Amino acid sequence: MIRGMMAAEQVESSTQEGGAIAAVVGGGLLAMAPFFPWLSVGDSAANGLQTIGIEAMLLMVMGMAGAALPIQFLLSKKIFHRWGALLMGVLASLLSIFYLSQLNGFMQAVPGDAHLGLGIYVALAGAMLMIGGSIPTAERVSATS
Repeated sequence: MIRGMMAAEQVESSTQEGGAIAAVVGGGLLAMAPFFPWLSVGDSAANGLQTIGIEAMLLMVMGMAGAALPIQFLLSKKIFHRWGALLMGVLASLLSIFYLSQLNGFMQAVPGDAHLGLGIYVALAGAMLMIGGSIPTAERVSATS
């Protein structure tokens, strides 16, 4: 029985650590996303700071917070750090989807060869990693197994 409880704690601990690492990586991606190209028209490309302006800094701050909160969770094991990272991921994903729709509308209005750059996809991937890594998914293994 004691071995079963120890195994359950090890499974939960490794799942929490893996999720926190994924959330940290997602936060890092989100923090870097504004510096990648978001929109290309012809031969010129514009990064997130050039296309959406200072609002891109909001994504960067969300990414840094989303990376710091899971680290705090690993150090203190306080669940509100995990929920904070989840909130940052949800807000960042909604903001990224909004920016994606704005960029798509802009591309429709611009004549010529306009296409989305890597940055908006990095922002979306980072936000999704933050969400996925922050959701408490650890299931307790039955003490009888």
